[in-house]
Amino acid sequence: MKILGCTFILSLLAFSSCFAQTSPPQTETSSKNATVAGQVLNAVTGGGVAKAQLTLRNAGKQSDVPVRIFSDASGHFVFSNVEPGKYQLRAERSQFMSAEYGAPGSDQPGTAFSVAAAQTFNDIKIKLMPQGVISGRIFGADGDPLTGASVTAMRAPSIAGSSASLATRVMTNDLGEYRLYGLPPGRYYVSASYRLRMVAELPSAPQSVSSGPEKGGLSKYYPSVQRMDDATPLDVAPGGVLTSIDITLPIMGLTPAPSPQAGGESSKTTVQGQVVNAATGYPVPNAHVELRGGEEDDVLLSTIADASGNFTLRNILPGSYRLGASHNGFMYSESGARDAGQPGSTFSLAADQTREGVLVKLVPLGVITGRILEEDVPLPNAVVMALHWTFFNGKRQLVMATRAYANDLGEYRLYGLPPGRYYLSANYRGGMLGSGILLSQSQASASENEQDGNYVATYYPDALSVAEATPLELAPGNVLSGIDLALSKMRKVRLAGRVISPTGHLDGDVTVALMPREAAVAVKFNGLNAAVHADTGEFEIPSVPPGAYVLAVDWSDGTQWYSARKPVDVGRKPVENLVVPLIPALRIAGRLQAEDDSNLDLPDLQVSLEPRGEGVIGGDASVSVKKDGSFNIDNVRPGRYQLSVSGLTDARYVKAAYLGEKDITRSDVDLTRGAAGEIKIVVSAAGGKVDGVVLDDQQEPVKTAMVALVPEPRFRDQNQLFKFVTTDQNGKFSLRGIAPGQYKAFASKEIDPDSYRDPETVASFDGLGQALTVQENGAQSIQLTLIPAPQIR
Repeated sequence: MKILGCTFILSLLAFSSCFAQTSPPQTETSSKNATVAGQVLNAVTGGGVAKAQLTLRNAGKQSDVPVRIFSDASGHFVFSNVEPGKYQLRAERSQFMSAEYGAPGSDQPGTAFSVAAAQTFNDIKIKLMPQGVISGRIFGADGDPLTGASVTAMRAPSIAGSSASLATRVMTNDLGEYRLYGLPPGRYYVSASYRLRMVAELPSAPQSVSSGPEKGGLSKYYPSVQRMDDATPLDVAPGGVLTSIDITLPIMGLTPAPSPQAGGESSKTTVQGQVVNAATGYPVPNAHVELRGGEEDDVLLSTIADASGNFTLRNILPGSYRLGASHNGFMYSESGARDAGQPGSTFSLAADQTREGVLVKLVPLGVITGRILEEDVPLPNAVVMALHWTFFNGKRQLVMATRAYANDLGEYRLYGLPPGRYYLSANYRGGMLGSGILLSQSQASASENEQDGNYVATYYPDALSVAEATPLELAPGNVLSGIDLALSKMRKVRLAGRVISPTGHLDGDVTVALMPREAAVAVKFNGLNAAVHADTGEFEIPSVPPGAYVLAVDWSDGTQWYSARKPVDVGRKPVENLVVPLIPALRIAGRLQAEDDSNLDLPDLQVSLEPRGEGVIGGDASVSVKKDGSFNIDNVRPGRYQLSVSGLTDARYVKAAYLGEKDITRSDVDLTRGAAGEIKIVVSAAGGKVDGVVLDDQQEPVKTAMVALVPEPRFRDQNQLFKFVTTDQNGKFSLRGIAPGQYKAFASKEIDPDSYRDPETVASFDGLGQALTVQENGAQSIQLTLIPAPQIR
């Protein structure tokens, strides 16, 4: 095959530069193009560095996209079909300091070299200096590892009189471990600090990298001394790894809370007990125990359990209390609680009473560990997230439970995870400087946009969407190791178009926002936004990954709101020439009235329109009803909505609703083509009534249980029909203002109210509910038994 110049290469490889890359070299090249070849070497051992990234940049054409290739197993590389010109060559590899060809040292500017037509460079050598590592653990004075301690490496001053400089900083994990990596050869001081917390604060900070200063807390230098002048310096050789650099901080874990409610020394009222592991039954030493009580449920007394998990709280005033405990690596739990995270049982203490044998069972938290790689090459600073399903406004949402950053070996550790089902996701947005300090956001974005194909969010084990991912089941205290993830690359494309205003101009700042159409994938989604040119209405989002999106625009000319929502499907090709016309927002008028002569407190009522459908982004509208029963909802975008009325008391419920002549009592409000008349709402005072009691499996009343009244399946998209109430101290409840119809009643301490609005979740426990029929002015009494929480999948 004969290469026919730059145009052919551009169309073939989609490069904006007029050279291409291959490895190994092509057998036929253009007569005018050159070859640049060489080897990447370890500056210490002299051996070849495999999978180093080589970047060749045309120094004379700054607008050209640089070409990137990787060295082979022996460190060799070949750039073929290089146009004549002046170039700079850079080599990078994790665990090494980057270097440029011709530079006198690592991370120093190199020299550009000229490439003539048909020239061949075969002997280019680039030496990479291996970086060093300092690792160890941070402990409290009680011997327990400290989670979330900040550990810093300070570069010793090279000139007398100068100060030490920050090299890198990380946070300890749940084992108190840290790993300071990316260190150039030299002398360092290591310090650790820990912010003091009250006992109610449960530390859960993920390991991360930061260059900001540490504020507050206790601090020590290695080996556990107060001043840097007294610290032991650590000499890091090229590629050296210093281990067991441990530091002990003079704190007993968490700081006990004050004890304003403690009795005098004459009080002999005492509580004794033990904290144990709920999974193994073994004692939990050094657990933090707290006694709660009073109207505000404050922490009144606290102490620390001994090595056998035993504790004693003395000098307690008579009264009613709850007792709970916490420890690093466990969920906070209370004595007598049905499950971790739920309120425990209340007990009363009389004067001079001793209550013994109080048991607190702590549920151990889980851990997921593994590596983040690209073709067996670790990706330092890749962000890893543990995700789980939850509900918001009746919709399943995938949210982040915790996150961590991969270290120089690509290793990550996600800890502090309650038992459950999780999805693992990872992404990578740019490199790390040789010092280990993160690139700025703008630097990372620029680096990413230059690459031939970008890393995209990848789900375990090798999926690009949650639907194709494999969930991870995490039992109490379980450690899932070897959960490795190879990141995927995908070329992102340009999306551009024009916003059209009915007024012919766009005053002020206008922004288009690109959001995923499927609400479930909006996991900490970083919106892709772009400014709209005020004169032309043009916009451009330069780097969009493939997917299904909604393009959203909102704008006001000062008197009228306009908006647009446009579905956009992004594939492998750029999306251009989008036309996005702005549509005036609607003003919806309506009236609310009573069916009979009952007296409604109309100003206390609110009428709301909640947007419905795929790709909905905001747009909720709510307004108070006037004294005459009228209301006006302004700035409503055309679309589909669900109508609701809040503030109804006693037995009142929405009996009927109309949009013009159309009955919308049990259906959506269709405003896609504007409003065909006013909204009329009729409220009746003849709603049904259901009273009852909730019992546990021992037939004892259950207080603070959530009782849910769920409508029959065909109406479960109507939020107004759901009813929720919490049981009192005797396990009793009362529901009022129920619309006539078929329902099921459920009682649980573990199910979020939003979960009942998800048909898939309700189906998993639907058979455990009590069916009942509610009629106008009807009253009935029922008895419910607690049901367990479903597994959200």
